[in-house]
Amino acid sequence: MPRMQPPHAVTPPGGPSPDSPEVAISYIHEPLGERLAKRVVRLLEANRMSPKWDRQLQNPTSLPQWMGSVLEHSIIICVLSPKYVKYFCCEGAPEHRGVQFEARLIVQRLYGHDHSDRCPVIPVATPDFSIDDMPFILKPLRVTRLAENSDAGANELLARVRDAARNSSTNPRSAKARLPMPKESHSLDVMLETVSPTAPLAHDLVRRWCKSLGEDERATPWAFPAAESIIKAVGDVELMRHAAERCLELVEPHEDGQRLRAEILISGRTWYLRAQNEHNRAAWSAREGVDLAESLGDEVLVARGKRALAKIHRRLAERAWGPCRREHLGVAVQLARESLTTFERIDPHGDEVALCRSTLAKVLSVRFGSGWRRSLLRWAEAHAARAAGEIGPDPRRARYDVEILRAEIATGRRKFTEAARILDGVVAELTPRAATSGSCEELLARALLARVVLGRKANRLPSDRDLREAQEAFTRLGLPGPVAECRWLAHASARALPAGIVRQVERWCPDPALRVRVAQAWEHERQIGGRRRLSGRDWQALVSRIRRQEEG
Repeated sequence: MPRMQPPHAVTPPGGPSPDSPEVAISYIHEPLGERLAKRVVRLLEANRMSPKWDRQLQNPTSLPQWMGSVLEHSIIICVLSPKYVKYFCCEGAPEHRGVQFEARLIVQRLYGHDHSDRCPVIPVATPDFSIDDMPFILKPLRVTRLAENSDAGANELLARVRDAARNSSTNPRSAKARLPMPKESHSLDVMLETVSPTAPLAHDLVRRWCKSLGEDERATPWAFPAAESIIKAVGDVELMRHAAERCLELVEPHEDGQRLRAEILISGRTWYLRAQNEHNRAAWSAREGVDLAESLGDEVLVARGKRALAKIHRRLAERAWGPCRREHLGVAVQLARESLTTFERIDPHGDEVALCRSTLAKVLSVRFGSGWRRSLLRWAEAHAARAAGEIGPDPRRARYDVEILRAEIATGRRKFTEAARILDGVVAELTPRAATSGSCEELLARALLARVVLGRKANRLPSDRDLREAQEAFTRLGLPGPVAECRWLAHASARALPAGIVRQVERWCPDPALRVRVAQAWEHERQIGGRRRLSGRDWQALVSRIRRQEEG
């Protein structure tokens, strides 16, 4: 390696030479970040370059204005220390606002640059830095490893700075480099599109973006797909409702705007209506989105909409009875298969195929619970197993959703040991994550509820703690359907209802809310008449009476 100039060598008194590039140092004030930033500054000064960082200022009148001007016109070196990585692209944090401000400008430079070989943004880190810890927006860039106490990485960094300086779009004297300062709403859009859905403070970032909609003429609904992923990751139903409705009001009538409208209807409004147990309204929303997507010729959106409709009809079937229930299940199977066929043709190895298989497996399991032949449960088991293999082992919501489904199917097939193994693993993985993610909290509650059902069907003593924790979680999340299921199981356990009666009532009343009303009616009759036990025929008559009251 060629010998570097000594670290004490500095720029001549006359200032930087005409060919020396200006380099802005973006770092955070923590020990490692400051040491590495100082190392970079000395290296650049020793090689006749002009580093710019906040330590050059004495009593600045406006540090943000000075830093904005420097970052707008200079090559940028990002010093990747632990806190820098944490707060980069996490707008809204009460501390380290300087890094958040710099991040907006850096993201703008990246979006305005089209030469990947001479990028004006150069990430620098210590040799032991993990690529997995990089900010999401910077991951496509190569990291230069710079040792603190040796020349390792120095020549590579100098070469990258010189290459970037040769690019006219990064030359500080080029008019092209004078980009406008980023607008607040646009910077929020960019942040949403680049931040990881599970990143710290991503939820607060969506709240800020959502609040800006309609209040700032520069705000747009085009970041909704990115916001949707974050909202679903945390399970915030109310935030999804506000975001979807505001975006639908603001979306423009041209073709691209109508495509976005269809996506919001299918992925936004339909999602929050399903979560609020308003399945009839959700069906109207999904159908409107599908019709709009069909008119635009967007078969991917059409397939997603059909999958959403299949889920809705499955839920409607669980609340229906007789011919109406069979009709809903038939429609759900048809829609799930049509969606699966479309995605198998477009991308046979993608996640969408696995999600369609999972939806079809759920519909088939509900069909089996309605008294259909037992082979349906075997088909559901096969589809769920294939979906689990296609989704892969990554810790994502879809994987846990399929694992819980597999456990429920195994319980239905009386494979109690397998079901217990799956549920115990899911609970162990989700428990530490549930405190920081509403989505994980919901999945954990579902796993606990499935474990309670498993214990009851396997003639084991059900866990009151599991049932209590599941009901509390569903209540916090505002999910009335699962809350009713928990209340029914708690009532059946407290009153020691025979297992045969419980199975019959569940078959007669697929809707858990209706089961709760039946149990309340039975409790009322018991208190008035003193009759403690009812036969199966008595329960059937009671169910029919409550159902007539609901329908009438």
